[in-house]
Amino acid sequence: MAKGWQTFEDSNFVAGDSPITLDVSGELTRPSDTGYIACDGAGSIQVEVAVTSGNLFGDPFTMRQGEAVTFDGSRVQKIRLTHLGTDSAYRVVCVAF
Repeated sequence: MAKGWQTFEDSNFVAGDSPITLDVSGELTRPSDTGYIACDGAGSIQVEVAVTSGNLFGDPFTMRQGEAVTFDGSRVQKIRLTHLGTDSAYRVVCVAF
């Protein structure tokens, strides 16, 4: 059985890195049940989350410096992050039970 957690980090998220799709279920071999996304950099990032297989993402939302979002029971498959003009940073932790 694969490990039950996965982290994704980028302390220098620049335009050339964007957009990036984090394949949560691919890394964990199953969807994530709980976790968080944190915006650590000066710039904002756009976040989209897919909770079904494939690339069907929900509505995008913007995260600004210092903001964090937790998810619990969402069965996260993928997370897409997009750079929004000013360099930033992010941390993502995903856990599957």
